[in-house]
Amino acid sequence: MMFCFKSFKYGSSPCIILIKLLLLAGSCCADRPKPVTQIYQFPANPFTDIENIHVRPNGDLLLNLITSAATYILDPKQNNPDPHLLHAYPEANSTVGIVETTPDIFAVAVGNYSTETLMGVKGSFVIWKIDLSSGVPGTATKVTSIPEAESLNGVTNVPGSVDIILVADSQLGGLWAVNINTGHYEMVIQSEELLPTSTFPLGVNGIHTHGSTLYFTNSAQRTYGSIQITAHGRIAGPVRIINSSTNIYDDFALDSHENAYVATDPNVVSKITPFGHKSLFAGNDSAIVTPTSGAFGRGSPSQECILYFVTGGDSTVGESGQVVAIDTC
Repeated sequence: MMFCFKSFKYGSSPCIILIKLLLLAGSCCADRPKPVTQIYQFPANPFTDIENIHVRPNGDLLLNLITSAATYILDPKQNNPDPHLLHAYPEANSTVGIVETTPDIFAVAVGNYSTETLMGVKGSFVIWKIDLSSGVPGTATKVTSIPEAESLNGVTNVPGSVDIILVADSQLGGLWAVNINTGHYEMVIQSEELLPTSTFPLGVNGIHTHGSTLYFTNSAQRTYGSIQITAHGRIAGPVRIINSSTNIYDDFALDSHENAYVATDPNVVSKITPFGHKSLFAGNDSAIVTPTSGAFGRGSPSQECILYFVTGGDSTVGESGQVVAIDTC
């Protein structure tokens, strides 16, 4: 509550001065970025680009690489943590999306992908299941090939289902539904808002669900949007564009309030509310080099405050991919 005095004879009233000071304070501090702490960075040689991240129930990080068909595991709670190879996938050169389907069981999208053309190789994409429920190293099982897929990318759950996942296809501009137990798959959603453009081949990229809402980024169209879906992953309403940008959006993390923390090229984590307001959350400096995806910590209240982001690095300056932590509490 604020009380104002009548104007003074000379100058502005105390109320006007106070309002100006409050506005100035708000404008200078509203978008102040959160500090970023580097947890690990892969060596410069060979160059390593981290494409995606998922957090296990115990807080360990699973890292998918676009520069090799491999998933690594990293314990961020250790001093000077070092990643270890969890699984290497045959007949592929890249891993992309990853999602937990039931506790400590994960679905991973794998295939051949060119980091020069940013295009996948049709016929090369496969869904794998990684079971860590009995501990590391666990078991890896091929679920199904999707020969019609052109460039698989983000992966997410269908809420209420432990069998069906949705997988983004960046070149086809659609979402595949895959039953990870039977291997059955079908294209369930296609939309103009998910397509790439003539100048950039990656359309729909990151996908995550919250209740019956599926959120997505489109890298080519530089948009962040949402779609209402059914319990079987099919479209149940119009596509809504929540935010448009001049920068390229990659993957993102969602918090419990449906705020998105979006990897934004070249060095920013943007926060986008469900109503479309965007602000600078972290980065905009050399601390983050080409962010690609994020996930919140798990395992303890303090870990749940940590937002982890992985990066693609920059081969032109000898910077491989990073794992960074941002304290949100």
